[in-house]
Amino acid sequence: MTNQWAIHDERKDGAALCWICNRNEANSGEHKTKRSDLAAVLRAPTQGQLLYFHDLEQRNKPIRSFDAKILKAPVRICHECNTSRTQPHDRGLRTHVR
Repeated sequence: MTNQWAIHDERKDGAALCWICNRNEANSGEHKTKRSDLAAVLRAPTQGQLLYFHDLEQRNKPIRSFDAKILKAPVRICHECNTSRTQPHDRGLRTHVR
């Protein structure tokens, strides 16, 4: 089975391309779960009260910020796709979170 996040091309200079448009350099990180959804459901982590993340590969990884690398998809997308192409989907999903 192929990991969907592992499918991407590279430019001739070796820079990864956005997996959505496959045109622009992948220079923007996309959260696995929307940052605003995390903030709506969870308290913000502090140095004294960390949050912990675990999945099938690792358990109880400390999270110090909602911008933590572990909360973002391992393959990046371009700024254009992150701000304009995916935004309508982000807005649609947010309306269901309370």
